[in-house]
Amino acid sequence: PTGRMAGSEYNQSHSGVSLCDWLYSEPAMRPVGDLDLLVPKPHRHQAIANLQALGFSPELAVDGDLVMTQQRLTARHPGRVPCHIDLHWASSNRSLLAKALPHNLLWEHRRESGHGLQPSMALLHAATHLMGHHKDHGQLKWLMDIHLLWETMDGNQRLVATELAARRQIAPIVSASLARCATVMGTRETELALHKLYRYADQPCKHYLRGNLTVHQDLAAQPGIQQKLRYLYQTTFPSPDYMKARGFPNGALGYLKRLISGVRKALLRNSPSGKRS
Repeated sequence: PTGRMAGSEYNQSHSGVSLCDWLYSEPAMRPVGDLDLLVPKPHRHQAIANLQALGFSPELAVDGDLVMTQQRLTARHPGRVPCHIDLHWASSNRSLLAKALPHNLLWEHRRESGHGLQPSMALLHAATHLMGHHKDHGQLKWLMDIHLLWETMDGNQRLVATELAARRQIAPIVSASLARCATVMGTRETELALHKLYRYADQPCKHYLRGNLTVHQDLAAQPGIQQKLRYLYQTTFPSPDYMKARGFPNGALGYLKRLISGVRKALLRNSPSGKRS
């Protein structure tokens, strides 16, 4: 369906599927649960409509375009495995990371085949996916992506990746992912890159690695006061349908209960006893 999404210049896969054919010796070695497609934000409504015309149904999600920058759609047919597509209009749900890797930058660093990203940019995207979303329960397949990308890159590509990470303000994210791969996967020749990246250890994205509440980082990444207010509103007041599906009472009481629950979780997460080792 991707060729009918939102123009061939935009329908770029940025999931593990794009790595299967060239990074792994056999595509089946890289398991996937869904297909991730990235489109420019102005095209998201048309892309969703096109997928619906192809038989995909949107699943319930937080409906704020700033808080949740993706929409899952599923096609179900009797006797077949469901097909899940996550349509993204930003490279990450974390605003600071999405700002670091915008669609136009990823498009500039696409592979000549048009499928997926060049190795250096693919490494940065894989690192932000792992450390920005799944650092507490990272699966080996995501570590393997980073490990194989690094080991198949030549010295110049590694240098480009290191410089890009520093310039795009995600050096702590990339260094943490490489350090984890070196420990878990035995990834080689990471020392020089880690030494260079450690110079930028204080870049703001370091907060995503510490398990701290990151709403303030995401808020700061929003351009202009109007968008910051929209982000706060979407964070505080998701749609009534979403609230109902999550088991909260109707009306103001439900939002108050959700707010109290969120504050409690944040306090527990940031307390010394609540932090993960």
